[in-house]
Amino acid sequence: MTGGTMKQAYIVIDIGTGNSRVAVVSTGGEILAIEKETTVLHRDTRIPNGEYFEPEQWRACIFGLIRRATRKSGDVRILGVTSVTLRQGIVLIGRDGSSLVGYSNGDRRGQPWMEGRDWERITQLTGLTPSAIFSAVKVMGAIHLDPELMERTRYYTSISDWIGYLFTGRCVWEKA
Repeated sequence: MTGGTMKQAYIVIDIGTGNSRVAVVSTGGEILAIEKETTVLHRDTRIPNGEYFEPEQWRACIFGLIRRATRKSGDVRILGVTSVTLRQGIVLIGRDGSSLVGYSNGDRRGQPWMEGRDWERITQLTGLTPSAIFSAVKVMGAIHLDPELMERTRYYTSISDWIGYLFTGRCVWEKA
């Protein structure tokens, strides 16, 4: 913006099962630019309905989308970043700080180990009835399928909170 004032804006990241989008949005709500790419998911053939993604691949995609969208936005000052996604997808964070693997919203790797468990306490604590897409059920499946991977895991978090981790190095989980 030659001769004008710099617009203030936010980066909005939307990670979906079909595609990922990054928008630059002015403080007044104007969409200055939006970029998207297909989300790459892989089948885990060891388990029915097993689905995972490679976090490093998604990180590169997201930061590429950010670069493209901010270039198209003109002269902007980014005030903050926010991300949204379906809450039942997770990313495992390693003891060394690396992003090890991600399990999509559609992943059901823990389903074979759900039967015969008492889920009443979980339902009381969360207000949710655990299902095969429940984040903790994904972790339960990973414990059975990949015990060595789980030994290397320090944290797991939602996909949108993983985006925050990429920017801050702090692993958190937003309370719903």
